Amino acid sequence: MQAYCCASKPIERIIQLYSLDFYDPDTLQSTEGPSSESSPLPAVEFLVCAPCANTAQLYHRCYHMKYHLLKMCEDKLEVIGTQHPEYSPEKTVEAARKCRVWLNKVLTDYMDIWKKIQNLDH
Repeated sequence: MQAYCCASKPIERIIQLYSLDFYDPDTLQSTEGPSSESSPLPAVEFLVCAPCANTAQLYHRCYHMKYHLLKMCEDKLEVIGTQHPEYSPEKTVEAARKCRVWLNKVLTDYMDIWKKIQNLDH
C-alpha cells in the first residue's frame, strides 16, 4: 500500500494531527471544543511515508502558528502582570518586549521551523 500524500512510497508511519485548542482561524478567538468526557478529541489520521510525515507535521505547525504565537505572548504578559501588578498594560507589553531571552527563544523556535521547511527535499 502506498502513502496517502505522495502515492509513490510505501507507508512507514501513521500520523494523527489534532489540536487541544479550539479557535476561529480568522479571528484567533478561542471557541468551545467538544467535552473530553463526551467524545475524544477530533483527530485526522494519515498513512504516510517518512518524508510526507515530516512535511505534514511542519504544515500542521505552520497552520496553527499565529494562534500559538498569540498564546505564548498572552502567557508571557500574564506572567509579567502577575509579577508586577502595579504595571500598566503598556508597561507590561514594554517589559515583554525587553525580555530578550524569551524573545530569542520564540524567534529561534520559529526560525527552526522555517529552516526545516526550506530543507524539505520535495
